[in-house]
Amino acid sequence: MPNGIKLEDQFDIVMVNDDAVAIIEVKYRARSEDPAEMVEKKVPNFRTLFSDYKDFKIYLGLGSFSFDEHTTKEAERLGIGLLQISGDMVEYKTDWVRAYG
Repeated sequence: MPNGIKLEDQFDIVMVNDDAVAIIEVKYRARSEDPAEMVEKKVPNFRTLFSDYKDFKIYLGLGSFSFDEHTTKEAERLGIGLLQISGDMVEYKTDWVRAYG
């Protein structure tokens, strides 16, 4: 960074189109703090590290084998979609997804 601070982050899945970016974090087991961490850390870090996309809308998703009730409620409150393995299928909850930016 110009001010000498080093910034690095990891993004599991990133999808881009003309004006939007989707960032999907994949966890074996989602934790209740994961949704807030995505909003507070992943979004600003992505905008800083990939400044070509700084004006794009950012949509967030969290994929996991399991979600507890608190994590699900927090994801809904923050507008983060959920993806969960269920047998041979992936179930998704996206009715509440919203864009950041």
